[in-house]
Amino acid sequence: MLESWIIGVILNIIGSISINCGTNLMKFGHDEDKRELLKVEEEEENLSPRDDDTLSSVNESMEDNVKKSKVWYVGIWLFVTGSVINFVSYAFAGQSLLASLGTVQFVSNVFFGKFILGEEVRSID
Repeated sequence: MLESWIIGVILNIIGSISINCGTNLMKFGHDEDKRELLKVEEEEENLSPRDDDTLSSVNESMEDNVKKSKVWYVGIWLFVTGSVINFVSYAFAGQSLLASLGTVQFVSNVFFGKFILGEEVRSID
């Protein structure tokens, strides 16, 4: 049987990575929504003022873009689930041990930023 502190460490690492992944997915969802909204606005600018039917359909699609993307909801779910897992991890191990594991979020953010958001990873000179 595993020692309780090992369970706490494993849960804390899983929770931290889930929180960070969720945060990056929420940002990705926001960026996706912005791209869709900009595309709709560009379409609206290209319409003639007399084309009322097309204009109303563009307005309806803009209202649909107010809703969040599915990716954003997955990100929220991961963030909340990771927070609960982190909270539970403190029942198995001491805060002095688990608090130092919070750095896992900074390391995982580099990977999620590159692979989810497509951001460039650079070194500080």
